[in-house]
Amino acid sequence: MAGYLTNRISALVTELLETYDESDSSSSRRHEDVLKFALEQLDRMPWLPRYAIEFMTLLFGLSSFFHIGSPFTGSLSQQLRKKQLDAWSRSSFRPCRDCVKFYTAMVVLPLYSDPQATDHEGL
Repeated sequence: MAGYLTNRISALVTELLETYDESDSSSSRRHEDVLKFALEQLDRMPWLPRYAIEFMTLLFGLSSFFHIGSPFTGSLSQQLRKKQLDAWSRSSFRPCRDCVKFYTAMVVLPLYSDPQATDHEGL
C-alpha cells in the first residue's frame, strides 16, 4: 500500500509543480526534492493527522475512477490530472479541499524557499 500511496503523492506533486513552478527548469530533480519534502513532512506528523491525510490521499486516487475513469498517476495527461485536482479543490466536502490544500502547501513551501529557484518575490 505504501507504493500506491507514494505513486499518488508523486502524481499530485507533478501536477502541483506544473501549476505553481514558474521556472522553465521543472526537472526530475526538483520533483524528487519536493516529493521527498512532502513524504518527510508526512512521516513527521503525529499518527492521527498522518493517517487522515494518507486516507484522503487513497480516496483521492480511488475517486479518480469516478471523475476521469482512470487511476490518478503521473502518466495521465496534465488536463486529466488538473480536472481531478480541480474537482477536489472545489468539493463541497471540506476534507477533500483540505487534502488539496495540504499538498499544495507541501509543494509551494519548498519551491518558494529554494534559494536556487528563480525569483518568486512577486507573490
